[in-house]
Amino acid sequence: MTSELLCDCAIGAMLTLLAGLLLSACRRWLTRILLTLGVLGCLQSWCGPARAGELEDGMRVLCGTRGLAVARLSARHADIVDPLMVGAVVASESGCHAHAVSAGGLDIGYGQLRIGGSAARHHGRAALLQPALNIRLTAEHLRRCLDLCDGWISGALSVYRGIRRCVDSRGSRRVLDLYRRAKTGVAKSAQARK
Repeated sequence: MTSELLCDCAIGAMLTLLAGLLLSACRRWLTRILLTLGVLGCLQSWCGPARAGELEDGMRVLCGTRGLAVARLSARHADIVDPLMVGAVVASESGCHAHAVSAGGLDIGYGQLRIGGSAARHHGRAALLQPALNIRLTAEHLRRCLDLCDGWISGALSVYRGIRRCVDSRGSRRVLDLYRRAKTGVAKSAQARK
């Protein structure tokens, strides 16, 4: 059997056993175990973009050339949350502008994090304008929202946007649509590479 076939077989068996765990609060712990076992390379093709080029293709669909910076920064936090989901949040919140500031002046940067809010409680305006920090805080806040909503993405996106409970909202559907567009862009570019 080829290594690709073995990888596919392993993915099928492990997904059946681990699907619930991947969505739980144990995701970081499980990722470390899978990295140690050398299995994560096989799973990445299912869990998210396997190569940086694919992530960049997805972000280019959402943000044009500005998406490349977002792709590089969000790829650093792939163990926290899917980098394309972070990219979809960034595209929705700031249009992929690193120095975006809301009309009221309280929401700052890529993820439009609120000064003094739960995601950026200990960071001021100047710190939130640093793209790397803003993306990291965006990924961490999105992970907390996912944990709060037991892995329900639409509910987590509503909580991220400031709604105080896990509900389906127009804003969360917009981010999910952007995420699907990015995933479609990744799939099309992967087909073109074959």
